[in-house]
Amino acid sequence: MAILWDSYVSPADLTAFVRQVPIDQNYILNQILPDRYDEILEAEFAESQVTTRAARARAWDAPPMPGRRDSFTTRKVKLPAVSQFLARGERDRLELERLRSGGQATQAIERAIFDDAENNARSVLARVEMMRGDVLADGKVTLVELGGLEADFGVPGSHIVTAATPWTTIATADIIGDLRAWSQVYRQSNGFNPGGMIVSTDVLSAMLQNQALRDLLAGVGGTPAILAQGQFNTVLSAYGLPGVRFVYDAKVVDDSNNAVNILPADKVILVPPAGVELGYTQWGMTATALELQNAGVQVLPSPAGMVAVVDKDVRPPYREAAYVDATCMPILSRPRGLFVADVAA
Repeated sequence: MAILWDSYVSPADLTAFVRQVPIDQNYILNQILPDRYDEILEAEFAESQVTTRAARARAWDAPPMPGRRDSFTTRKVKLPAVSQFLARGERDRLELERLRSGGQATQAIERAIFDDAENNARSVLARVEMMRGDVLADGKVTLVELGGLEADFGVPGSHIVTAATPWTTIATADIIGDLRAWSQVYRQSNGFNPGGMIVSTDVLSAMLQNQALRDLLAGVGGTPAILAQGQFNTVLSAYGLPGVRFVYDAKVVDDSNNAVNILPADKVILVPPAGVELGYTQWGMTATALELQNAGVQVLPSPAGMVAVVDKDVRPPYREAAYVDATCMPILSRPRGLFVADVAA
């Protein structure tokens, strides 16, 4: 394949277009791992273990005691390429060319290119959201399509747990006890409490029906059959526990044409409070962007991010394809800020 510089749509225009394609409104994990763009091929991030230690008292005229420095580590991870193309075969091209007699050939071909590029961009954005869900589910990004290649960000083992009694056992599950224990572990690791939970509708339903929680709100009118989400968060707040930050049920269609959950429906994910970084989604530089730069094509506003071109086979039958290329990976810069609990049977 070769980049088709004389296509009806220029690489610069097509790239500008795909970068404006809106992300699916259900894909909101970039609120936890926001997008970052840099002209890099691998991400370097630092993790520090910050501990506030008390200084020692000393006698008058005695020398001060030395303190201890916090640990600081730097890690690197290569960004994987995420790309897709949609080809227009020889017959499709001939049928479009036939429209020339009506004076509409150029518009029809341009529209086909933009449509294919948009579909490709949406697929790239969906795969990136899948990677965000993957890393939030276990602290690792696993690329099944690359033979299970894995980036493990080192979430402590004590932060990946299973509830002693599944929360779906609404009569006996101790949700308050579980959250208090998990929050204590989280606080010991980070020095602050978790800021909120990400849950599925299934997990939220189990929490709102929990017998012990409903008993806490029993009054003159008796025990409510089910809690409202506001009541639930009020109970958690009274115990100094994190509330539900958002409910996430987004799905994506995989290569086998099956709709799969981006986040497991049986997990509770604890994340840091607002203003404390858990990580980010790193977009980097692509080989396609480098090719464009070498040819003198300006990619605005930056070569980092999705790039779109029209490719053409250099041998018969000379098929063309709209191609969208990206390098991207979610990064956990604070792996201790993630806590994942399996709460369903």
